[in-house]
Amino acid sequence: MVAFFAGTLIFLLQIFNNLTPSGALYEDQVGKFDWRQQYIGHVKEAVLEYGGARKHIFVSSDSNVLAAILARNGNIAWRHIFPHGEAGIINALLYTGQELLTVSNNGFVVRSWDPNSGSLQWEAITSSVLSSESGENVPGVMLFQEEGNPKKPRLAVTYNGNVIVLNVKSGEELWKESLPNSDSIQDYLIQVNLNDEDDGALVVLGRVPGMGFKVFRYNAKDGTLLGQTQVPSPWLQEDTSCMVLSGDKVVCADSQSKAVRIATIQSRQQDQTGFSSIPLTTLQLPATGFHVEPINKYSVGDHRYFALGLDDRTLAWLKLEGEDIRVVKTFPQVSSFTFDYYKDQQILTIVSGRNEEMLIQSHTKDKEITNLRSKAKIGASSGSPKKVYAMYLDRKDKTVGSRTLLQTSDHGLHLVQQGGDISWSREESLASAVSVEMVDLPVSETEAQFEDEFGTRKGDNIFSMFARRTSTQFAQLQTYFDHLRKKVEAFQKGSSHHDHNVEQLTYAVRFDDTDEIIGEYLTRDEFSLHKIIIVATRAGKVFGLDSEDGCILWSHFLPNVEPITRGGKQLLPLMIQRTTAHFPNPPQCTIIAKSKTSDRHVIFSFNPINGKPSLPEHPQGQELPFTLKQATMQNIVDQEFMKVILLVDTEYKVYAYPANSESVVRENADNIYLFTADSDSGALNGYRLGAADDTPASHNSFRPIRTAEEIWHVQLPSLLQTITHVVAKRPAEEVHSQGRVLGDRTVLYKYLNPNLVVVVSEGEDAIAKSHVTVYLIDVVTGNIVFQTDHKRVEGPVHVVHSENWVVYHFWNNRYRRNEVTVLELFEGSSQKNSTAFSSLDPPSDPLVERQSYIFSESLQALSTTQTEKGITAKHVLMVLKSGGIISLPKRFLDPRRPLVPTQMHKEEGLIPYIPELIAPPTAYINYNQSVFGIENVHTSPAGLESTCLVLAYGLDFYFTRATPSNLFDVLKEDFDYLLIGTVLTALLVAAVVTRRLASMKALRQAWK
Repeated sequence: MVAFFAGTLIFLLQIFNNLTPSGALYEDQVGKFDWRQQYIGHVKEAVLEYGGARKHIFVSSDSNVLAAILARNGNIAWRHIFPHGEAGIINALLYTGQELLTVSNNGFVVRSWDPNSGSLQWEAITSSVLSSESGENVPGVMLFQEEGNPKKPRLAVTYNGNVIVLNVKSGEELWKESLPNSDSIQDYLIQVNLNDEDDGALVVLGRVPGMGFKVFRYNAKDGTLLGQTQVPSPWLQEDTSCMVLSGDKVVCADSQSKAVRIATIQSRQQDQTGFSSIPLTTLQLPATGFHVEPINKYSVGDHRYFALGLDDRTLAWLKLEGEDIRVVKTFPQVSSFTFDYYKDQQILTIVSGRNEEMLIQSHTKDKEITNLRSKAKIGASSGSPKKVYAMYLDRKDKTVGSRTLLQTSDHGLHLVQQGGDISWSREESLASAVSVEMVDLPVSETEAQFEDEFGTRKGDNIFSMFARRTSTQFAQLQTYFDHLRKKVEAFQKGSSHHDHNVEQLTYAVRFDDTDEIIGEYLTRDEFSLHKIIIVATRAGKVFGLDSEDGCILWSHFLPNVEPITRGGKQLLPLMIQRTTAHFPNPPQCTIIAKSKTSDRHVIFSFNPINGKPSLPEHPQGQELPFTLKQATMQNIVDQEFMKVILLVDTEYKVYAYPANSESVVRENADNIYLFTADSDSGALNGYRLGAADDTPASHNSFRPIRTAEEIWHVQLPSLLQTITHVVAKRPAEEVHSQGRVLGDRTVLYKYLNPNLVVVVSEGEDAIAKSHVTVYLIDVVTGNIVFQTDHKRVEGPVHVVHSENWVVYHFWNNRYRRNEVTVLELFEGSSQKNSTAFSSLDPPSDPLVERQSYIFSESLQALSTTQTEKGITAKHVLMVLKSGGIISLPKRFLDPRRPLVPTQMHKEEGLIPYIPELIAPPTAYINYNQSVFGIENVHTSPAGLESTCLVLAYGLDFYFTRATPSNLFDVLKEDFDYLLIGTVLTALLVAAVVTRRLASMKALRQAWK
């Protein structure tokens, strides 16, 4: 019996021993503090689905994305992300009505997709060898049908000096032939002539700039070479636009001679006749720049019609008649146009006018389809129309209906219904975000009035301040009652102000009303968890997003700017010069970009709360009157609490922005240091502010105030290496602890150099082996504090730099694995200066602890959490290519983790070292909301010390709250207020009752 109870006890103890606590996300928490948005990117091609329910719009983008958009609401039905880089480029998108085809990797891969579900039906590889030179040859693609059998569509593709014909239904290779002497060919054009005397000929034209066309004619059925000729055309340039028309005619726009050139390519003779020239003046068209546009470059039809787009926005609709050209119609002020077929009828759809008043017209060769004329408005911040895609359908009244998809210069997509109504819009420029910042919301007006309660006005006395205090509190009481009334009304309607359904389309601007509504909603909450996310994109568009659900609060388009390109990377410096903490001064952000029309730069300042320009006289930004070399924001403020931006031109003259902060710069000139890094030459230079510059002002707002004097120069090996990363610490980063307490109760002090910058260079060594070098450089003195070289490793390298440590990730070629390395710097057991760090009088060389770990997956981005006071433990945020975001405690990346822990190590709490860095499943902060195409992660502190706001952005956006040390400063949501209140009430009642009883007992004892 005793043995039975003992065995049962041991069994129960084993069960309880195996029960370990785990973290999880409750179902009701999904979408409460986080949101996800998925994008497609800048659309290259779009196909509107005919037949069936006409519910899809198929698109391919510059981000190597293939997607289907629901025509009814603009949401993504399905999406496929191809590999990054050249291997995933989608060269052609074709739709037969039943099959959706893509040609990618410059013709190497052809795929067929199910239009409804997006599932892969078949994949064909056009060559057994992936050519490294294929990227220089743009593939030719042609969709055609076998003569006499229209149910057997065929696809012709050129790749690596070959032409391949595939069966569209099965992906089977029907025939494949080589293109002789195709090494010098830049790109290809394909045309199929089914009426050829040889039962159909497939004609391939290879364009050789400066020479002409190489023409190859094959039998469309079996690939027999029928002949090859050359069409001499020495005027042919790389950017010359050409197309193939019916009857084996090739038409080119010769911009040098201002003429349209035509040649016949059907002859088998070796001596091919050249191009005939038709000047634009003969066609009574203005002799300006122009290009030709085909009706549909992938399909077979009556290709005798084409268009000429002229530089003055005139569109000429032309028809080929034998060896001559006839002008069908001309259209002035055309923004975009498209050709299409509908029931064997050619229709030209044009868009003219501006955003506020666009006119959409549809024309046949005989007349305009008047019932398709529409007027639409898409807003001034959407850019001008660049591309238009039309879909035609039969209406119940037996007339022709249409839907029009507009793509604007800001990468936006807008579906226009017949009549001009905008059905939906997609802001696809968000997929190309470059810079992100989070801005605190301003306090309400009533709270801001408390600033006036302490006699800030002239002539204030105690009575006026008391009256102001009373009126302010009364206004607060009114605001509170209004807030309660709105909550009751929202509850009665059964809906709240926010909709956290992540499947809803959130691209439309939330507020279309006055600034009063915006000001009422955009007020700071108690813990500053609600913020505005400022996003600057490559398209030149700036957004203000609501951090609660990602809705667009405002947007502003800068049509004449583009990102700054440095070292192969695109940059848009976004700086917060003044926050909302300095009432009544409005907050201000500034963006510096490159001008599209000149080699100068543009500076644009705006209010981050409402998106309005800070300088109304420069709504599209102010072009700098000098060539910018460096721009940096200093941690000094002027009299209006505005941080100063220093601009350095190529002549090393220094300018202050805004201009009225020059006096502050002069006062702090001795403490200002600048540096530049040239990725091409590998040179790093440090500067200080020199003597005053007496050069007269070249512009009213910009006057050089100082010159930049070089004080140090570091030349990194640039022959085989290139600087890829220059990573500094965050300017406002808080460091709570200056050292680490060891197991023997001594302190190991951190090396907290605010001027330390991580410089990463990648390249090859003398024996062509890849390697990565990491430098830690003090940019005030140019001193290389530390450097390390990793041989036989390559990028992409991801770096995060915080406090006294650096973490970076790379690919190890030798062992074929991903590795993460951590560097941690310490001064030692004593500090040279415990109050401030000086680079001019630094401590001795720091003690560098380093360690590497094996990581199972490759990363897309790397960042770290940030809190208001730096008390909360740090976590390293890792974005995986598989779609997850891991929040890994920094203690797992501690370089002091011992192989064999001693008692002192245990006292310090160090984890034993193992080479593999394993992240637990609970470390995924995006649970099942996978994100792809992430380029960076931005973190911002909240008002709660335990909470960090995280935004991962790129092709997808994901926002959430991270709590590295859990919510130690907030009561949990499941806190039992009723139980605690009941217990406290019972204890209070018991205390009162027992006190009464005790006093009565004491009174009775006193009378005895």
